[in-house]
Amino acid sequence: MVHSVELIFLQVGDVEGALPFYAKLGFEPRSRDDKGATLERGGTQIVLEAVDGYVPDPNEKVRASIAVPMEMMEALWDEATEVDPDAPGPSLVAEGVFEYIATDPSGNAVRLKSRLPELGR
Repeated sequence: MVHSVELIFLQVGDVEGALPFYAKLGFEPRSRDDKGATLERGGTQIVLEAVDGYVPDPNEKVRASIAVPMEMMEALWDEATEVDPDAPGPSLVAEGVFEYIATDPSGNAVRLKSRLPELGR
């Protein structure tokens, strides 16, 4: 039996501040220390590295891509529109696949992708 894990490394300015954002995407803490945290959902792990004064590179548009259920994507967009009613929402990028660029508390752009459930096919 073959097991695989998708591993995503992200630098953050505040690990504790980032945890609720990733919890909304279904990630649960697996380990923590003063240097960061490891989160997991299914076969995907995210390693959050604490970096004092971290500011993402403005030339780097997306730091991670994560597949999520449509409900999670919509919930994050709803939160974004509470802060900015004109915040862009999810967009259709392929047949039945929506994409939404969310921003974590450290300013990392995170691409969320969701496939619509089959419609009676």
